[in-house]
Amino acid sequence: MINISNIADPTISHEWKVVIEFLASHTEPKKNPPKSWYKELSSLINRNISLGEYESFLLENLKSFKKEIPNLVSRYSENDYAKSPFLRGFLHSSILFLENTKITDIIEDITVTSFSKGAQGVPIGNDALYILSDLPVDRVVGSLGKLRSRIKKGPVRSKIATILNNIGKKHGKTANELEEMSISDFGLNNQNELVFCVNDWNGTISFATVNQSEISWTNGTKVQKSPPKEITTAFKEDLKEFTENIKEIKEQLASQCFRIESFYLNDVKWSFEYWEKYYLQHNLVSIIAKNLIWDIVWEGNKVNVTWSNGYFIDSNQAIVENIPIHATVSLWHPIYSTIEEIRNWRKYFNEKQIIQGIKQAFREVYVLTDAELNTKSYSNRFAAHIIQVGTYLTKSRSKGWMGSALLMENFALKIPHFDIKAEFWIQRISQEGEDWYGTGLGATDQVRFYKNKEQIELKDVPLIVFAEVMRDVDLFIGASSITNNPYWTDNGTGKNTDSQSYWYEYSFGSLRMSGDIRMETLKEIIPMLSIKDVCSFEGNFLKVQGKIRNYKIHVGSGNILMEPNDQYLCIVPDSSNRMAKEKIFLPFDNDETLSIIISKALLLAKDNETTDETIISQITLK
Repeated sequence: MINISNIADPTISHEWKVVIEFLASHTEPKKNPPKSWYKELSSLINRNISLGEYESFLLENLKSFKKEIPNLVSRYSENDYAKSPFLRGFLHSSILFLENTKITDIIEDITVTSFSKGAQGVPIGNDALYILSDLPVDRVVGSLGKLRSRIKKGPVRSKIATILNNIGKKHGKTANELEEMSISDFGLNNQNELVFCVNDWNGTISFATVNQSEISWTNGTKVQKSPPKEITTAFKEDLKEFTENIKEIKEQLASQCFRIESFYLNDVKWSFEYWEKYYLQHNLVSIIAKNLIWDIVWEGNKVNVTWSNGYFIDSNQAIVENIPIHATVSLWHPIYSTIEEIRNWRKYFNEKQIIQGIKQAFREVYVLTDAELNTKSYSNRFAAHIIQVGTYLTKSRSKGWMGSALLMENFALKIPHFDIKAEFWIQRISQEGEDWYGTGLGATDQVRFYKNKEQIELKDVPLIVFAEVMRDVDLFIGASSITNNPYWTDNGTGKNTDSQSYWYEYSFGSLRMSGDIRMETLKEIIPMLSIKDVCSFEGNFLKVQGKIRNYKIHVGSGNILMEPNDQYLCIVPDSSNRMAKEKIFLPFDNDETLSIIISKALLLAKDNETTDETIISQITLK
C-alpha cells in the first residue's frame, strides 16, 4: 500500500502521482489552503483514484503521521513538517473526510501531541485546529471542548476559546450557549447508562457520578463484570467500538467539568427552564449537574439545592418544590454561603459518598485578611515559598495562567468578564548547572490585581475573583513547593541554605487553606478506619501510635516527624494499594496529599510489619 514514506517511489501509478503532486502545491507555510484548493483536490481524487481508496490511505497514514510527530518537530533539527508542503497538504486533505469519526479522532490526537512539543509543534497543531474547525457546528463544539480539557497550555486554550467564540457569533450565540446546545449524549439513556447489545448479551456502563461508574454484562439471569469470552472473540470489533465510546464519554465528561468550573469567573446564569433542559435533563451533562449544588433565585427567594432521588433538596435535606421556570440558576460557591450551610453540604456528600465532578462543597474559601487590608493593593499571603519551576509551569498553564518561562515573573490570569487581570510575581533562583528555562527553582512574591492597566486595591476585587485567584495560587504552591520532595534534606543542594530552612519551616509549619480543608476531612475519615484507636490530632499534625515509635504527620505537607526527638522520617508509600484494601472513600479526588497522609498513617500504625529496609533503618530505636 502507498504510504507517506514512499511517495517518491517511481513505481507509483501516474494517477497517484497526480494527487501527490497536488498535495504539495500549496507552498505558503503561514497560510491555510484556499477553499478552491480543497475543491480541486476532491475532483482530482475522484477522477484519478476514488474517494474511498484515498480515505483508506488517509486513515492508515494519519496513524503513522501521529507516531512520527516527535521526529518531525525535533528542536535540535529543522522542522520537517514546516518545510514540507506535501505533509501539510496531506494533513489538510483530512477536511474532505471529516464525516469519518475515526479520522476526526486521530486529528484530535495529532492536535494534542503537536502542542505538547513546544514551539516546533505549533505549525502542526494550528493546522489540525483549522481542520477540526471545519466540522459541522454540532461536532466542532464537542471536539474543541474535549481538546480544551486535554491541552494544558494557556495560549492554546485561549486560541480554542477564540475559535468557539467566532463560531458562536456566526450563530448568534455565546460560545457557552453554543456548546450547551451542541453537546452529544453519546447514546446514554436517561438513567445515565450506555447499553451495548450483542448476541443475547447486554453490556451496560452506568455512571453514578463523573468518577464513579460500573460495567456489567447480563444474559438472562447471568450477570458478570467482564465481557464474556464469546463476545471478546467473535465480536471483537463491536466490543472495541463499545470501549471507544466509553472512552469518548469520559473525555467529554472531563471537558464539561472544566467548562462548568469556568462559570465561577464568567458569572454564568440561566433561566430555570433553560438550565433544566441543558443540564438536569441532558443524559450526559446531568451526570455532573445532578451532583453539584446550584443557587436558585426567584421573587425574593434564594435557595441552594442539589438533586437527590428525583427531588431538589436544600442543605438541610428538605425537599424544595414549585420552582418557577423563570427563576435564575447559577453555580453555587461556598463563599456566598453560611458556615452552617457549607458544613451541612459537606456532611451530605460525605454520608452519601458522592464525589462531585468539580470540588464544590469542599472548595477552599479565601477572604481578605487584616494583613491584606493593611497592604491594600497587594497580598503577601503566598510570598516566600520556594517552588520547582517545571511543576509550577505545568500546573499554572493548565489553569489558564500565562507568563514567560524564561523570565519567570508576573504570571498573569486574565478574567474578561470582570475586566480584571491577576498577577502572581515569581523570581528565579539561580543554581549551578541550569542550562534550559523551565527548570530549577523559583521564589514566590506578591499577588496583585489590575483593571484597565491600573492596579486596584484588594477590597475592590469581587469576592469570587479574589477567592478563585487565591485558590489557584495555593494549589500551584501545593503542587510545586520543594516541601513535596521527601529527599530534599539529603539531596546535597539545600544544606545550610535558605531553601533548606524553608523546607523545614513549611514542611511542619502553619496550614494554608487547602490544609485546613484536609484537616477537616481527615477528622471525618480517620474515625471510620481500622487504625482509629491509634490516631489522634494535635495542632497541625495527625499523630499515629506505632508498635515501634510514635509519629506526627503534618497535614499540610504530608511529611513526618518521629517522637520523642522530632526526627524526620522519609518514606514514599504506594498510596493506591493501601487505600484500596481499606476501601476508603475520599469526598474529592484532586488532593494527592490527602491520599498520601492516609496511606502513611496506615503503614505507620503497623510499623513492625514493614519489610522496607529504608524505613526500618530510620525507625529502629538506637
